[in-house]
Amino acid sequence: MVGTLGTYAQNHVDLLKKSDYINPELYEEYGVKVGLRDAGGKGVLTGLTNISQIVASKFIDGKKKPCDGELWYRSHEINDLFNELGDELGFEKIAYLLIMGVMPTDDELAEFKTVLGEARTFPLFAAYAYHSYNHYKKGGSMYIHMPDPKLSAAENLLSILRPDRQYTPLEAKVLDTALILHMEHGGGNNSSFTTRVVTSSGSDTYSTMTAAMASLKGFRHGGANLKFISMMGDICEHVNDWYDRDEVAAYVEKIVNKEAFDRTGLIYGMGHAVYTLSDPRERILKEYVKLLVREKGMEDYFALHENIEAVAPAIIAKARNMPRPPAPNVDFYSVRFITCSTCAKLFVPLTRASWLNPTNERLQPTKSRPVSDCRRARIFVQNVARPDTVHARRNCRDVCRQNFYRPEGELVCRVAQLYA
Repeated sequence: MVGTLGTYAQNHVDLLKKSDYINPELYEEYGVKVGLRDAGGKGVLTGLTNISQIVASKFIDGKKKPCDGELWYRSHEINDLFNELGDELGFEKIAYLLIMGVMPTDDELAEFKTVLGEARTFPLFAAYAYHSYNHYKKGGSMYIHMPDPKLSAAENLLSILRPDRQYTPLEAKVLDTALILHMEHGGGNNSSFTTRVVTSSGSDTYSTMTAAMASLKGFRHGGANLKFISMMGDICEHVNDWYDRDEVAAYVEKIVNKEAFDRTGLIYGMGHAVYTLSDPRERILKEYVKLLVREKGMEDYFALHENIEAVAPAIIAKARNMPRPPAPNVDFYSVRFITCSTCAKLFVPLTRASWLNPTNERLQPTKSRPVSDCRRARIFVQNVARPDTVHARRNCRDVCRQNFYRPEGELVCRVAQLYA
């Protein structure tokens, strides 16, 4: 059945492309933003937030110039937050800050931890689902541990994921750091925007999280983490000496030139849609990963990462004629080294506490719309060169606010199709 369906679909690819084709010029004419940026290079504005801020450039002498990346949580710079935390496991404290808007007092934090300890539903379901998958699909042992309300989020995750429930303080600290760094990022990414769309219909939180997870799964979003792991496995197989920077550079160049790995030309873990000179999350996490590497005996693997970080930006910039080389993003050191303590398939969804923040923001009443509502306007365009031109033209006249013919034979129907 799958083969027959696949063959059928493949045989109709050309027809589907022709039927669904829309002239790219129409996007510009109607002001439709496609992708991360508009024609002027500016990000597409999809909402407002007062929870977190990303800084990638600053105005100096009246000119906008790139700067080292900054990440702010409720007006607290991320490096300052980690300096204040020190060795403390701070996921719960920072979660309180992001949700409530202020740093908790000792009593407020204790109460918040108690509430979280009694309601660790999502991480529990995620861990149990993984154990079931590992058992029924991979033939692994099936074990179920209950979370300990007295432990932190990071400690509980490590505890319920491992057969013996054992972990080191450093493992807990590194995972806690990763959880904090992934908690919030301006609310403008694909999965966070998905939460805004779903909550706008009045749907419940669990459904919203499910939709966000589906968005996150894509390889252009959270799924890039698994792509990164696959890429590193491929590099490990084809580079003999991980300490030889020239050999590493030669193979990275093959990947960029689409001659190796998945032949997309992408070096996963490099570059970011907003950050230019550096990703502050990567810099913070790298310092903690250095400690974990020594504890785990992974110095050779870490050296390979550092060599890739050293050579890849220049290779990518040259191949793509970029004005400046891309910097490594948070995935570069978080994915492989953190998942050695947890699980690659679970790491991405477990770090997405940020979905609750845009959800909460969308539930706030406004003067213009007392009920949260996210409506996207779409413009319908009809190609009249198809056999059903007359019928389509007649239908269009019945519903269009305006229609007109183009010299090239396209009938463009401006229909306000509003979707709640």
